[in-house]
Amino acid sequence: MKKIILALNANDVNREVVDFACHISVLTNSGLTGVFIENTVSPPVLVMKVLPGNLYNEFAVGDDLLSYKAVAQNRETSTNLFVEACASRGISANVSFCDDIDNLIYDSRFADLLIIDPEMSFEKQKELAPTTFVKNVLSRSECPVIIAPYHFETIDEILFAYDGSASSVFAIKQFTYLFSELSETKAVLLHVNTEDSDNQLQRSKISDLIKMHYNSNGFRKLYGKPDEEIV
Repeated sequence: MKKIILALNANDVNREVVDFACHISVLTNSGLTGVFIENTVSPPVLVMKVLPGNLYNEFAVGDDLLSYKAVAQNRETSTNLFVEACASRGISANVSFCDDIDNLIYDSRFADLLIIDPEMSFEKQKELAPTTFVKNVLSRSECPVIIAPYHFETIDEILFAYDGSASSVFAIKQFTYLFSELSETKAVLLHVNTEDSDNQLQRSKISDLIKMHYNSNGFRKLYGKPDEEIV
């Protein structure tokens, strides 16, 4: 893996997410590009103002001057935080800006991995994580996506959710190829089945695949609704 992109809110950077992305970048010896997403605020517009008792007209900025300055200052603070975090870890960092999800999706086409904050949102009201914005990124991204954890120390275990489908096997292989550095980490295959049945051949093949890539591994089978049992 060579290129990781990190989606960040230009006006409210989550330091925990930056630290997590830096850890992944160091782990995989990859470059890190911070893609700062911002709601566009137009530059202040000059307004003609006639001053009574004077022989000239004065140009005064509109009421959006303070808002524009605040956004510009937040943008500078956010980029400095990201660049300094990367520099302190010896990470090759790049910065880019975009103002909508389409540009982020386009950038994902040329990246190995996209990391995103689960609480990233541009709505006025508080949303539950993962937010609508994050769900849209997950459904449209053109590269693998990692939703960053709320708090992070280290990666001590990998849990593969497996439902017997071809897509789940593909996802497991893709993760394994991207993170070959985690071969010493414990990997557990979690299979949630809605019926009391067990395909021994299929289980044997997927278990063999995991064993080829991870020195410490396990298999756990649960019955019930996947959304409930996985949690």
